[in-house]
Amino acid sequence: MVVHQELGMHPLTSLTPTQNVRVTDHETGVMVPIGERYNPRSYRNVNYQTCSTKQKQCPQFVLSEREQHLSFLEFNELFHKSSIWFAKSLCSSINNLKVNNHVLKVTRDGEKFSLLPTYMCSSSLHNSVHVDASDFTASFSIFYQEKLNIGLSYLAFPNISLSVELSKPVLVRWEGDKMKHCTITVNKGITSMFGSAKKIAAARSKSNIEFQFPKKRSKVNQLSVGDDVLVRQKTLSLSSQDKYFLKFSPHSYSVRAAKVLAIHGQNITVQFDSMKTTDIVTRNNVMKKSTML
Repeated sequence: MVVHQELGMHPLTSLTPTQNVRVTDHETGVMVPIGERYNPRSYRNVNYQTCSTKQKQCPQFVLSEREQHLSFLEFNELFHKSSIWFAKSLCSSINNLKVNNHVLKVTRDGEKFSLLPTYMCSSSLHNSVHVDASDFTASFSIFYQEKLNIGLSYLAFPNISLSVELSKPVLVRWEGDKMKHCTITVNKGITSMFGSAKKIAAARSKSNIEFQFPKKRSKVNQLSVGDDVLVRQKTLSLSSQDKYFLKFSPHSYSVRAAKVLAIHGQNITVQFDSMKTTDIVTRNNVMKKSTML
């Protein structure tokens, strides 16, 4: 874990949190997700909403996708420019994501950048000691005061008896999926932005690549009855079961977990884990789970 004191304020105040996602009774503060996540209802990766579905309730906080991406770019650049160690660590995390086609790609002034895909913004967060087991990369975070000389929090790592004072802009990088940590708010007023990636979203991004190369995949995709598999289906075919899928492009795909019940040449009967329904699909749209992360 590395901590770095930053002299200047980071210009991400436009991403002020507006919705509390914490449900534990003694936890306080607000936290909102931004960027990419896996949606279990649509069985695909989607972007977090920047506001509630009724965006008219808080239009001042609704950012365009372009505004979001430029803010993410500033966040990543801050770590790249702060120190050689931070730059190497962030580059290593992003290179791991490239293997799974899970980076966020942003273009600015004709130059292309690869970024962390998932972010969280929080304000005056006070939460329990926890491990973020679903994280796929190291955790990168910046903490700063919302207003000058207002706010005091601590980022604590109890297993190593360390607490980081958050009273001026601070950059921190740690292994969130391994190190227990929590944020303790003493005086409200500390905002943070956290960047990482999620394991299941990265796995689904990788599956999208592998489904595009069925001949190469067939060499390691010998299927048997009882195998746990992933099944790719067009969202158009799912809209008859759930009108929710009408919101997606008819040419887009969802990937669902299933079990092989029977094999008939190129046709495979599967039972989906989610609803326990069965269907007959073609071999090219089925892949063993063991080929994933």
